[in-house]
Amino acid sequence: MSIPLNTQTKGSLHCIISKEHDRNLSYVNYVEKVKLNNFYLYAGAGIHFGNMQTMNYKQDAGSIFLAGPCGIVGAYYQFNNVFIGADMVPRMDAPFFGGCMEHEYCKEATLGSVNFTIGINLK
Repeated sequence: MSIPLNTQTKGSLHCIISKEHDRNLSYVNYVEKVKLNNFYLYAGAGIHFGNMQTMNYKQDAGSIFLAGPCGIVGAYYQFNNVFIGADMVPRMDAPFFGGCMEHEYCKEATLGSVNFTIGINLK
């Protein structure tokens, strides 16, 4: 979901809710875009938050809660009100709370997700 902001540079707020193999994550990014005919390039930065399921971890009901910085880089092509796009979202996981000090997966940097999108602009 993208929400246009009435700023000087006409940026927007991107929200992504995703499910990875062991994580449920939400991304919130401020994004700027550049238009080249019907082709758009965009990039931004923000935060992510969510939880990681760990089957053998005894605290917090088998979950570790994570948050940290993330970015987004992508492109999309628009024709009429339909668009096709792709982006990637690198992130840095840091323990938010949940006794994460002794767990091996805390504080890891990863590519995050690669998203492919087909959508309709409602404006």
